[in-house]
Amino acid sequence: MAIQEDHFMIMCIIRGSVVNCIVIGKGRAGSARVRTIQENRQCVLVRHVSGRDFHRPQEANRSLYFICTENKKHYGMAKTILESGHHVVVEFPPCTTQEEWDFLESLAIERGLILHCGLIGLYSRSHKHRKQWLERHSAQEICVDFSGGLYRWVQEEADVHHIPQLSFGRIVAIWDLVGPLIASEVQLEKNAHSYTFILHAKGKNGEKVVLREQREKERKRDTVWRMTGAKGETYQPQKRIKEDLFGIDLDRVLQNISSDVRISDILGFLDTVHVMTYGTEI
Repeated sequence: MAIQEDHFMIMCIIRGSVVNCIVIGKGRAGSARVRTIQENRQCVLVRHVSGRDFHRPQEANRSLYFICTENKKHYGMAKTILESGHHVVVEFPPCTTQEEWDFLESLAIERGLILHCGLIGLYSRSHKHRKQWLERHSAQEICVDFSGGLYRWVQEEADVHHIPQLSFGRIVAIWDLVGPLIASEVQLEKNAHSYTFILHAKGKNGEKVVLREQREKERKRDTVWRMTGAKGETYQPQKRIKEDLFGIDLDRVLQNISSDVRISDILGFLDTVHVMTYGTEI
């Protein structure tokens, strides 16, 4: 949430007030948002609709909208909701380009509205564990291997040359650890049933960063982190546990806590990676 603190002074979402919430999207993220809203005493769930049933808001009082649809709908919905005078929480990636995000952000600031992108991966114990390890060791290399299914909506994004944007969550996590990043090389192999995307970059202190993303139909989702220190130390990952990351994110929204990284910087970096990948601007 990259809106300055002085703008929060005029917002209607404050501690102690009741917040009317509308969730758009009936997938995993939408269901998780509904659960956390229903468990929070400060919130009231007004509606939970699918992306197909979304219409321009007509509520007289400001509400808090959660956009949990396919990536391609995020920007248009966020723009419509902000223009209608309502607050927005949008799943990542919130849009496709830095220009789009900067427009949404300026619109939110102009109208005194909340615009928040839920970077829930940064709240996890695993991410905090990696951050603590890096505080004790000078990293030489960070490698992240991600694998996942080539679902319908992922295939649609890949087909319109949005493969770099599909790595948004991993880029955010790496950026929070050693960013800002400078991309040095990109490799992409793609066919009708799978793709492999490899990004080489440097961290702020010269750390070597390699992100490898592989997607194919029916592939199980998994992320493996490998980090090596300057003296050869190797990172031992923490065992993953179940956490209420969406609940943490809702608390941050209600307390007006900004995102830990600047969304505009991430999207600007991905704009550059897009050109390196496809040879043209997005």
